[in-house]
Amino acid sequence: MKEPTVTLPFWMASFHMPIIARGSTDNGTPVGAGPFRISAQERGVSYDFTAFDKFFKPGLPKLKSLRMTVYATRICAPPRCRRAMSI
Repeated sequence: MKEPTVTLPFWMASFHMPIIARGSTDNGTPVGAGPFRISAQERGVSYDFTAFDKFFKPGLPKLKSLRMTVYATRICAPPRCRRAMSI
């Protein structure tokens, strides 16, 4: 970028724009900057993450693992998620 852009914070917050080390994708295994690593994925269904033991903040993350379930539509989501998605 040659000048500031108001949308930069939105880009940085998007999971579509990960922060990875330069050259780390050359061998097919990207090195990210977050507290978790993807341990398993089923595209469009779920992602499993495990804590990254070399995360730069000692004691974090507090969770050992987490699972993110993908809901393609409001119809598939649990009722409490449907309410949140309608906002």
